[in-house]
Amino acid sequence: MSKLLRLQLSDEMKSRSLRTVVWNIDESRVPRIFDIDAKVRLVGVKIRQGNPKYGSNDLEIHGDEGTTLEVLGSDKEIEAKTLKVVSFGRELGNGNVACLALARNGKFVRLIIASPLLTSALPSDSMIECVPSRILGNSIILSEEDSFVRIIDEDPSFPKISMFESKIKDIQKSDSPYILEAIVLQSPNITEVNTKNGELVNVSDTLIGDDTAEIRLVGWREESHSISRLAVGDRIRVLGARANQGMGGKMELALKPESSLIKVN
Repeated sequence: MSKLLRLQLSDEMKSRSLRTVVWNIDESRVPRIFDIDAKVRLVGVKIRQGNPKYGSNDLEIHGDEGTTLEVLGSDKEIEAKTLKVVSFGRELGNGNVACLALARNGKFVRLIIASPLLTSALPSDSMIECVPSRILGNSIILSEEDSFVRIIDEDPSFPKISMFESKIKDIQKSDSPYILEAIVLQSPNITEVNTKNGELVNVSDTLIGDDTAEIRLVGWREESHSISRLAVGDRIRVLGARANQGMGGKMELALKPESSLIKVN
């Protein structure tokens, strides 16, 4: 089964990075460990003008099923990992569930878990031990065939999720997910939007605020349902939303498949 591989590549000095997309790549040709900062050699790619949708008008690297991908140092063995689940996200439609987790080094990872490995939903703050099938950058993949996962007791030495909570006034565009508590200030707006590909998708948004500022919270496609169920006055915890510039250049928070909203009593 062919899949799409997306990554960001930079030169050795990290003075410039380019969005890279390899279409119809055979998953068996991708190494099981693809670390951040790994050295990569791509043969048979093309350079194209970037898409402003992804935040840059710079050039992009595009490959296809004929592209050769070599990752230096990818012959390492996968070791067991201990993680803290921050957000139990949604089913991706391919038998996998998207979650957000925290590693011992304080870095967030996107956790993709095969549904059969989950005997029940993982509540926020669950500690798990797992043996991944693949590690691709900031994504850890647990497949049914060759992965293992179990819930373990809390580890007092592990970073606490509360250490990573933010106030709205401090939110800025970042690749890292945000965790915050806020109150819903506006009834959700639900609209249908035509994408450039002619696809009609649902978009929901609302205004949330804390004691420092207000910000727009947005959900596209399946993520729109989480916002549409909110009501004015609801106090919520936003887990794993990403910040970017929205309409008029204002900062907004967007839900991702691994994000979740929890109502606070």
